[in-house]
Amino acid sequence: MKIPQEITGPVESGLQRLTDLHKAAGVFPTYSCRPYCHNDLRMGQHVAITEFNVVSMANSWFGARTNPGGQSDTLAAAVTGKTPECGLHLMENRWGEVLIEVSEETEPEKFDSSDYGALGYWAGKLLVDRIPVYHGLPRDMSSRQLEYLGVGQILGSSAVMLHVVGVTPEAPSLEVALGGRSPEETFVFGKKDLDDVYQELNSAADNKVDMVLLGCPHSPIEEISQIAQLLHGKKVAKGLRFWVGTSPSTYNLAKDMGLVDIIEGAGGFVLSGVCAGSGLVMGSAHILGVKVVANNGLTFSGFANKVTRGNVEVCFGNIEKCVNSAVSGYWEG
Repeated sequence: MKIPQEITGPVESGLQRLTDLHKAAGVFPTYSCRPYCHNDLRMGQHVAITEFNVVSMANSWFGARTNPGGQSDTLAAAVTGKTPECGLHLMENRWGEVLIEVSEETEPEKFDSSDYGALGYWAGKLLVDRIPVYHGLPRDMSSRQLEYLGVGQILGSSAVMLHVVGVTPEAPSLEVALGGRSPEETFVFGKKDLDDVYQELNSAADNKVDMVLLGCPHSPIEEISQIAQLLHGKKVAKGLRFWVGTSPSTYNLAKDMGLVDIIEGAGGFVLSGVCAGSGLVMGSAHILGVKVVANNGLTFSGFANKVTRGNVEVCFGNIEKCVNSAVSGYWEG
């Protein structure tokens, strides 16, 4: 990864000790911010979770029941097998409260990952802590698309659940999603709103890109395949860092399929079993020489500029635009 020893050295021994402790405690070591890819959750199942994007997916995609938790209470739940019976564990707290109408002018059938993130980010600012019902999105949307939607929403609110009519388990219809009630408020997401979010999140004043960071949350095999196809026969610009994060099991599959070789042969790097790099970049950007990062997800794009106090600027767009910028070294607006 071309990271100075002064950063990696102190961490290495601690990580090995942590891994040994996990094995001794009976932890299933997914080492991923998407552990549900390896352990399916069931509708109505009560779970305890810390990772905020996992909380949203558990509630919204699987129909499991959970609240956002910290390390202490989640570890206590692992030991005791119990979690407090409150919040989203109770059915009466899971109905939709706000209606988000997605206008046809935005062409939602063409939405990609960044568009779903932008929609969630826009909605989050209106929700505060209320559960939204999204109406007008494709009924064949993927779990990854809903994940990007949920991540964007959480960055602007404390709403860790959402309903998409015809997609999420508790939203077969608009009426059911709202629990038979009228929405407290209705908002319409239009083309201008979508454009405004992109303008806000693209904080970079310079279009020269130092790094492209994908897989935050971790990329599934379909996304790694897309990245490899876009990179095939090309080379990452000289001096540019290109990282893709995924889980160990997905990495092994991508390796067997030859996808890792394509990405790394082009000059990129596939990270396995650790954060896709967002925390490292935000904490050590000055050491890594990173000032402008191209990214397709809200986990990084929504935080980076604020956390680093403007020292890291973001180019926000879909995976294809990010890969193109990795090859050219420049962001095409």
